Amino acid sequence: MNLRIFQRTILVLAMSQGASCGGASSDVSRARAGDRNLTNANLTNANLTSANLANANLTSANLTNANLTDANLTNANLTGANLTNANLTNANLTNASLTDADLTGANLTGANLTDAILRDAQFQNADLTNARLNAAHLTGATLRGANLRGTNLRGADIAGADLTDAHLPSADLTNVTLRGANLTHADLHGANLDGANLPDANFTGANLTSANFANANFANANVSGADFTGAMGLGGANLSLVVCDTSTRWPAGITPPTCR
Repeated sequence: MNLRIFQRTILVLAMSQGASCGGASSDVSRARAGDRNLTNANLTNANLTSANLANANLTSANLTNANLTDANLTNANLTGANLTNANLTNANLTNASLTDADLTGANLTGANLTDAILRDAQFQNADLTNARLNAAHLTGATLRGANLRGTNLRGADIAGADLTDAHLPSADLTNVTLRGANLTHADLHGANLDGANLPDANFTGANLTSANFANANFANANVSGADFTGAMGLGGANLSLVVCDTSTRWPAGITPPTCR
C-alpha cells in the first residue's frame, strides 16, 4: 500500500511539473508567434532575441532571466512585469509602459526607452550604459546602484527617484527634472546638467566633479559633502537656500554660497 501511494505521488508531481513547463513553453510559443495578449504570461528564461512584441500586452508577465536582446517592445504594456536579470541589450522600448515593473539587475545596455513610462519601476543594480531615456517618465523610480554611464536622460522627469550610489559619469541630464530626488553618494563626474531642475534634491556626498551645471536650479538642494571640483557653470546656477557644509568642495573661482 505504501509503495502504491509513493508511486501515485511521483506520478502526480511529474504531471504537475509537465503542465507547468508546458504552460511556460506555450506562452513562449505564443510570444514568438506574435500573440499580443500576453497578460500574466510565464516567459521565465525565454529566448526572445529580436522578437517583435510591439504593442503587446505583457501586464504582470514574468520575464525573469529572459533574453530580449534587440527585441522590439515599442508601445508595449509591461505594467507590473517582472524583468529581474532580463537581458534587454539594444531593445527598443520607445513609448513602452513599465510602471511598477521590476528590472532589478537587468541589462539595458544601449536600450531605447525614449518617452517610456517608468514610474515607480525598480532598477536596482541595473545596467543602463549608453541607454536612451530622453523624455522618459521616471518619477518615484528606484535606481540604487544602477549604472547609467553615458546615458541620455535629456528632458527626463526623475522627480522623487532614488539614485543612491548610482553611476552617471558623462550622462546627459540636460533639462532633466530631479526635484526631491535622492542622489546620495551618486557619481556624476563629467555629467551634463545644463538647465537641470534640482530643487530639494539630495546630493550628499555626491561626486559632481567636472560636471556642467549651467542654468541649473539648486534651490533648497542638499549638497553637504558633495565634491564640485572642476565643475562648470555654477556661476549662472541658482544656489539660493542651498544646504551645504564645510566638507562641500567648490570649484576654484566660485564664491561659495552661504550654507544653511
